[in-house]
Amino acid sequence: MTRTLGRLSPLTVADVMTVKVVTVGESATFHEMTLLLKKHGISALPVTGSDGALLGIVSEADLLLKEAPPLERSRSWPWSRHQGGGPAKAEAARAGDVMTRMVVTITPRSTLATAARLMREYGVKRLPVVDGNGALIGIASRRDLLTAFTRSDEEIRHDIVEGVMPGWLGIAPEAMTVAVEGGVVSLRGTLARRSDVDAVEHVVAYLDGVVQVDAKLAYEFDDQRVSSPREVSIG
Repeated sequence: MTRTLGRLSPLTVADVMTVKVVTVGESATFHEMTLLLKKHGISALPVTGSDGALLGIVSEADLLLKEAPPLERSRSWPWSRHQGGGPAKAEAARAGDVMTRMVVTITPRSTLATAARLMREYGVKRLPVVDGNGALIGIASRRDLLTAFTRSDEEIRHDIVEGVMPGWLGIAPEAMTVAVEGGVVSLRGTLARRSDVDAVEHVVAYLDGVVQVDAKLAYEFDDQRVSSPREVSIG
């Protein structure tokens, strides 16, 4: 991926998503779906209409309901709030009947942080990526989100020294020593203002690929303790 110097925008879902998605239509049979899951080594199948619109998703969990004994299906089953359908799903034979219709989706321009938050909040392993018309254009998995952490130490250091410091914060590269090892960034040096120290630590921590920031930075002037001008009484 090529980055413009000084414009270090975070990775988006579009940067990491899988674009060749294995999908099925509503009429796909139970047998067809299980074969596709096995053949492609995946754990879910988005269900799309003839226009490419996302209609739902069939996961391994949905299909495994078939394995529940008949008596157990008819009793009170601990259905999750995302599965829905109850025992009817266990009796279904086609994608349109077994799929989960309320699917958590994301847009391609969303950040990886947003995608991770949605996965945690809803307890899902993947997010179908849709365009403005609701058409499926990709899928982002937990593994995809970890792509950000495969960036090399050299790439991360370059972003900081050549982009963040001079481009974003107006800090001369020689004012600070930057070292990166295993995604851990070490910052050493003395900056002009305390606000510069706070800013550089915050920005660096959120760069793609940064695992941790070890900052030991001093400052010459504490601009956060400047007192306001005193009122002077005349006469």
